[in-house]
Amino acid sequence: MIITSSENIIVKDAMKLKQKKHRDEENKFIIEGFKMVSEIPIDWDIDRIIVSEKFPEEQRRKLDRFENRIFFTVSENIFRRLSDTEEPQGVMAICYKRDYFLNRVLEKERLNIFLLDEIQDPGNLGTIIRTADATKVDAVLVSKKSADLYNSKTIRSTMASIFHIPIFTDIDIKEMYETLKSKNIKILATHLDTDKNIYNVKLTENICVVIGNESRGISDISAKGADLLFKIPMIGQAESLNASIAASVTMYEILRQRMYCG
Repeated sequence: MIITSSENIIVKDAMKLKQKKHRDEENKFIIEGFKMVSEIPIDWDIDRIIVSEKFPEEQRRKLDRFENRIFFTVSENIFRRLSDTEEPQGVMAICYKRDYFLNRVLEKERLNIFLLDEIQDPGNLGTIIRTADATKVDAVLVSKKSADLYNSKTIRSTMASIFHIPIFTDIDIKEMYETLKSKNIKILATHLDTDKNIYNVKLTENICVVIGNESRGISDISAKGADLLFKIPMIGQAESLNASIAASVTMYEILRQRMYCG
């Protein structure tokens, strides 16, 4: 059966999830696109998968690992209304959010986590998560007043990495600093006003790296509570780096040191 009415409960529920308040209430989020849907882990809780009537059958068969009962087909017109992209691929999934246990993460040896201090651009947030996945960061902590992790632009920017790495949201920085210090985790924060250079800072210990807001950098609370401030050298005329670029440079320097410097 093909759903053609915007009044259908399947359609109405999906439309609601475009709004943050409904995502929070339902504890669900939407991912869209064949690559994203196909990379959902087999043990991830899925509410339903919605496909367009024009979704290719050969791609549909590649999603057979999901139960048939959670598939719903809608008209092309309805799918375009549900989609947040200009060129919809004809498939989306409604997933349940996953809760992780921070204490389990903090017990790891040679811990490498990132704390994002009011990152407000969804694209930056998603890109940081994608790079964190690529460099095997142990967890990403997203502070209060940051972009919504489940915003459609954030989700797209993660390129499915949201499924591969523990992410904690709505973090209170002061409280988190207290927790990290109690576990002897060194807090390093990016800052322009320091003579410490990322390339001469030891990054092989248990660390939490703080990346600041796109325009203001890290907050005063983050700066004052950090064990060490460091900067990324810039020899050109640019005054600062994009937050996701700064995070990426730092993540790869951590990876380099841990792979080749013990």
